Amino acid sequence: MKRVIKFIVTLTIFIVSTSCDQSINNNRVCNLKTTFIDSTDIIPFSDKLLLEFAQYGSKYPSGFYTENLSNSSLYYVNTVSTGVNNNKWIYLCTDDSSQAFNWIDSSTYRTLIDFTQTDRYFQAVGIDSSNLRHHILFRVHKCSYIDRSIYDGLNSSDSIGILNQRPINETNVKEVIEYLWFTNNYNISNPKILFTEYNETQDECIYVLYITNYYTGDWGMCPGLNVEKQIYSINKNNGLILYNKKIIRVISDP
Repeated sequence: MKRVIKFIVTLTIFIVSTSCDQSINNNRVCNLKTTFIDSTDIIPFSDKLLLEFAQYGSKYPSGFYTENLSNSSLYYVNTVSTGVNNNKWIYLCTDDSSQAFNWIDSSTYRTLIDFTQTDRYFQAVGIDSSNLRHHILFRVHKCSYIDRSIYDGLNSSDSIGILNQRPINETNVKEVIEYLWFTNNYNISNPKILFTEYNETQDECIYVLYITNYYTGDWGMCPGLNVEKQIYSINKNNGLILYNKKIIRVISDP
């Protein structure tokens, strides 16, 4: 089994700690402790390191897929935005540029400029005369890259799409999962990716992201975090992408 582990921090000593230094929040003393939800999946990081990373560390590991969006935000055209089906939120895909533009045009009142395409998507920039500093990048997936018609955003399931790009190998698997993860999480400070793992079986490519979700201690509550294991697997034969997640560790004030 091929296994690659990519860490975004360097540790000289691995310490598993079950408690952290006390912190004070609004005159309340917080005694943060670890609870291992899954004793078979214990990551070798101290509470202190995890808390520091979750607050001050980089959101993405080195080399992870990102885009420089500046003052723009992303919007992927779907069955609701186009009026195709208001009961299901399905991201549309096509390899026809005219169809893509028509879908985008029906999804917004904004003026559309700069219609372009990449190997992954068609895109048009939407501008609003009342706020010229902020743009929305309207996109349509290319079916030749990924088809997400099996995934309904209003009724989530573990099947999130089909990768149509070939070959299905480590490079392309990491690229599509990182692309999907970035477009879903770019505009929020949490979660952050602690490290990743990649391995293969005879039938699947499996990409695992270990995530920290930090929450602050407002209104007299203590801060804390969850460590989440997100598992993406892609079938080598048909490209089916499956996703599941579980919390494996909690740091909180009991």
